[in-house]
Amino acid sequence: FVLRASFDLTNSQIDLSLFNFVKNKGVSSKVTFDAEKVKKNLNIKNLVFQSNKNKISVNQIIFNEDLKIKSLDKININLGDKNNLQIDAKKNQYIIKGSSLDLTKILTKRGRNKDVAFDPLISGEVKVDLKNVFLPSANLINYKMSGNIKKGEIINLNSFANFDDLTTFSHEVKKNESGNKQLILRSDKAKPFVSNYEFLKGLEEGNLEINRETFSKDLSITEIKIENFYLKELPVLTKILSLASFTGIGDLLSGKGIFFKEAYLKYELLDGEIKIIECYGTGPSLGFLLEGRIGKDDFVSLRGSLAPANTINNIVRGIPLVGKILTGQKGDGIFGASFKIKGKDDFETEVNPIKTITPRFIQRFLSVFKK
Repeated sequence: FVLRASFDLTNSQIDLSLFNFVKNKGVSSKVTFDAEKVKKNLNIKNLVFQSNKNKISVNQIIFNEDLKIKSLDKININLGDKNNLQIDAKKNQYIIKGSSLDLTKILTKRGRNKDVAFDPLISGEVKVDLKNVFLPSANLINYKMSGNIKKGEIINLNSFANFDDLTTFSHEVKKNESGNKQLILRSDKAKPFVSNYEFLKGLEEGNLEINRETFSKDLSITEIKIENFYLKELPVLTKILSLASFTGIGDLLSGKGIFFKEAYLKYELLDGEIKIIECYGTGPSLGFLLEGRIGKDDFVSLRGSLAPANTINNIVRGIPLVGKILTGQKGDGIFGASFKIKGKDDFETEVNPIKTITPRFIQRFLSVFKK
């Protein structure tokens, strides 16, 4: 038999994060569908969610006995002004096309190393053609993607798009020479793709490259490189600069921000814990080094150093034989302030001010004997 159902959702709140859409309590809405049990499967047909002008309609979804999606048919999505697309799923081929998709919220709230997830029962070829994809602080135009999914996991993927100013974005997933899964993302705009990192919310401009190699379900190594960007409005950095007596550099934060020519981060993610392998930043007024861990519970334990007058440090670093001894690696310098950051929500910051510390090259020299 076929069950015809209708539910009034006016007094319910519905949050569809993938589409940056929230239906608040008190807003008139309802969902209707037909349900039929076929052997061990549950077939849902003619499903319609309606809330004023917002509408999602699904021709058919088939669930297995564990209520996991086994297959689905055509889906039409019209939510707000920024979600207008269709999903056509037939014979293990999923075609997504339309005028717009809003990913602002899902990119801002996603967890560490989390890419788009699919139901484990979904396998097949995916093709995407969207005129506009809205991101935090920017949007892509003429986004095209093709790829393959196996049991909910992206096996390979190729995508390309332009931003409004015709700068470019590309995203690739493939097997590398070692047989491991590799993700490569390149963007002429960095901010839309680092907005979920709390410590980078003050980032402006810059281009981005991400390279991630996945060795197993619980182990991956990621490299992130950002070039030609500004940092501003960062409470932790402002506090460090203030305590370290970097008054001139601190003043830059009240303007356009501190300019960095390059920043590099390499980290290992093992069982949900992040271990920083290498991290540095270089710019004309400031350089930095960073190391430490971020636990499964998001508890932060980091230590590092800030080096002012980084242009001078780079000149000295170029002197044969003694340059690297005096200045250390990229981001370090002849003089600098060391700091520690720890905590989960309210960070505790400890700084050794520049005017009271030993020159950095002496610290590096003494550390050899400590080891």
